[in-house]
Amino acid sequence: MVAACPFPFERGTPVRIHRMSEALTARGHQVELVTYHLGDRSVDLPFNVHRIRDVKTYTKTDAGPSYQKLAVCDPLLARLLRRVIREQGCEVVHAHHFEGLLTALWATRGMDVPVVFDCHTLLMSELRYYGMGLVKRAKVGIGRWFDAKLPRRADFITAVTEDIARQCVERCGVPADRVAAVVNGVEIDTFTIADQDVYRPAHGKPTAVFTGNFAAYQGVEHLFEAFAKLKALGSDARLMLVTRSPMGELEALAKRLDILDRIDLEAVDFAGVPARLAGAQVAVNPRIDCDGIPQKLLNYMAAGKPTVSFEGSAKILRDGVTGVRVPNGDTDAFARAIHELITDPARAQAMGTAAREEVRTERTWTAAAQKIEHAYDVVLKTGMPAAATPQSEPA
Repeated sequence: MVAACPFPFERGTPVRIHRMSEALTARGHQVELVTYHLGDRSVDLPFNVHRIRDVKTYTKTDAGPSYQKLAVCDPLLARLLRRVIREQGCEVVHAHHFEGLLTALWATRGMDVPVVFDCHTLLMSELRYYGMGLVKRAKVGIGRWFDAKLPRRADFITAVTEDIARQCVERCGVPADRVAAVVNGVEIDTFTIADQDVYRPAHGKPTAVFTGNFAAYQGVEHLFEAFAKLKALGSDARLMLVTRSPMGELEALAKRLDILDRIDLEAVDFAGVPARLAGAQVAVNPRIDCDGIPQKLLNYMAAGKPTVSFEGSAKILRDGVTGVRVPNGDTDAFARAIHELITDPARAQAMGTAAREEVRTERTWTAAAQKIEHAYDVVLKTGMPAAATPQSEPA
């Protein structure tokens, strides 16, 4: 298992890798996880973790590429992966995200070891949100090129959503029988909170909650704009931000919108998230662009919270049933949706109950592991890499 990221760590990609590895281990597989030097080493893991040497000048834990990561950490990761494959006799390499795939392709050169690519997103839509000293058009172009060239070099692709799986076939030229959607699971028991453990803010006001980091792709600025409009509607609701990210420039935006006094910042680790979700009336997901499924959305549903989300990242939300989907960037509609749920607690509770039941029955890591096993069976039984299958050049 290749994790070109901090591990374990409390954000989407590391969480998927962590839970997937746990589920596969529980089903009898030997998982050897190869990752960076960064991560929470106090976590007890049921599988082996191999780390690159300590790169003291690289301490970045947030999402996205960097030149040092590509030039230093990833080559170290590839060399370590090659050694682990040889020493452990690994039968399959399961590489997460594009950097993991690049690392795996380099490490397996000359080896008869298939590579499964876990596609969390496509770069054309995600790369634009990261700096790297490039203009947006250049980043979109680079992302499009990588999307067209790299995925089809894997032997099989496990995609986070059906939409990504479809795009891998239509845009990347990957044969349809070498792609499968493997949607994230969620630990529903983690979000089952006893009444005495629910976090109840002292202010006693209705609360909308956001969990996660403040990376640009999260759309927190849209959330602030929506909350200012919610305030203009006469609502006394407050916004709880459950994060360990610093406010930074967002604090100036909150002051300019005159909502800073309505914001409660909760700097807690993941263990404190379920209690804070339990104490809120509404959960919010202001992300616009997301090929995959934000893990926070699954967490909200597991906590039994109705969610207001922009439709671009709300693929699994059933509008009016498990949450409210609003048009991308429409902060007026976002504000109205929050207001309507806060003022209609019976409707909000019904949505939250439906959301929790849906993830309880359909979104488990065991189900995800079973689909991953199918991918392993395909590459081990056929022995024919997808890259060798005749295919047309993607448009």
